[in-house]
Amino acid sequence: MAEVVRDIQAAELSLDEELTPYPDLVGALEYWEQLRGAKALPLKADLDPLDITPILPRVMVCDVLREENADIDFQYRLSGTGICNVHGTNPTGTRVGELRPAQYGALIKSHYTECVARTAPMAHIILLRTDEKQRSYARLLVPFTLNGEQVDFLMSIDSAKQNSLHDFLEAIEEVRRGSDQIGP
Repeated sequence: MAEVVRDIQAAELSLDEELTPYPDLVGALEYWEQLRGAKALPLKADLDPLDITPILPRVMVCDVLREENADIDFQYRLSGTGICNVHGTNPTGTRVGELRPAQYGALIKSHYTECVARTAPMAHIILLRTDEKQRSYARLLVPFTLNGEQVDFLMSIDSAKQNSLHDFLEAIEEVRRGSDQIGP
């Protein structure tokens, strides 16, 4: 029996003060900025998994796929064990738009597409409620390049801190008051 989606919402978080309740994401962003240095984007070759071992279980890495005459797409190259536990399966090899439920996959794909367009990190708080479960979490997206010219892959880091529904709704209200930018 397929899960019935009751609610999916997302709010973009500013990378300064709104990210501070998530010290692991702040540390991941600082690491990304250190790798980037004076470059527009950090090189994939500069990323050393040994530098980020505390967050590895909550990391997903996806390739940016650019197919001729098609929209940009994303395919997971690596999924940490924590991510696999949450999804109940290993999404490695899966395209982002294939995540279930379908509305969730579409939301995540829209975030990834925006991150590539901006060529800059982004953070979101995301709420997913189905008949079977509810999950609210903060997530950081950071782009990398192979050659310094374009975004070739994204790293997604889920925060260790899970949010209550109250925390999520409070964060959405903060974003609404600040910028009125809610949604995928």
